[in-house]
Amino acid sequence: MKKVIIFLCTFCILPFSMANADTLQSQLSAIHQAESIGISNIKAEQIRQDKIEAKHRAKLARIVSQKRKQAEQSARLRHKKALEKQKRLDALHQEKVAERLADKYRDQEYQDKLRDLEFKSKMIAIQKESARAARENDFIDVELNRQKAKTDILQSEADATRNVSKGTQNLMESEGRAKEDANSGWFN
Repeated sequence: MKKVIIFLCTFCILPFSMANADTLQSQLSAIHQAESIGISNIKAEQIRQDKIEAKHRAKLARIVSQKRKQAEQSARLRHKKALEKQKRLDALHQEKVAERLADKYRDQEYQDKLRDLEFKSKMIAIQKESARAARENDFIDVELNRQKAKTDILQSEADATRNVSKGTQNLMESEGRAKEDANSGWFN
């Protein structure tokens, strides 16, 4: 591109220089001057292109920087949401664990109460049996007294029956003697 510009500049300036130049030296100096102007123009164009390119690179750098910041912000937001979701899941998990433990403790407490009740019932039965064993002699005495009372009743009934029989016998004997005495007399 530089060569094209130099070539164009040379041909544009050269005819003006030739018309004015008498000598070869003046023509060479005109060529040299045209080359200098072409180089200056090329350098100016290069500087202008460099500035445009620098602006373009700066703009790209800003865009890349913005994109990077957006990506970082998006990543932070996703991370924050993931942490919040994990916290919610952990809270739900803890709640379920607490509920299961509460159920377990409730069941254990119920089982403990049942065992305690069964234990107390057995203890009462043992105490009852112990009291009965301790009072067994009293129960035996009561039973013996009951048997003795029955025997006494039977004996009393037998005695009463015997007494009635004896009384009846005595009455009959008395009546019989009285009849005998009445019949055995002189005036009969």
